[in-house]
Amino acid sequence: MPELTRQPYGMRFPVVTIRDMVRAQRRLLEHLGVRRIAMMAGGSIGGQQALEWAITYPELVEKVIVAATTAALTAQGWPSARCSDRRL
Repeated sequence: MPELTRQPYGMRFPVVTIRDMVRAQRRLLEHLGVRRIAMMAGGSIGGQQALEWAITYPELVEKVIVAATTAALTAQGWPSARCSDRRL
């Protein structure tokens, strides 16, 4: 909850992108002193993050393995992707 209003964010919560997540991960790795990533692997949203790493920081990532992922996902695609995992 925002401190000033004590009301839930609801739909006003700031959008967090894959790039935002990768930038935060990069800051953590910088803090830890990591200078090179031999391989990054991920599936689904982790795969999107791995692709973002390869595009944004190609000098740091040697190899990338992605599975069951796409370079982009629309707001409409997210619910259908989540529902496709369910069995009837």
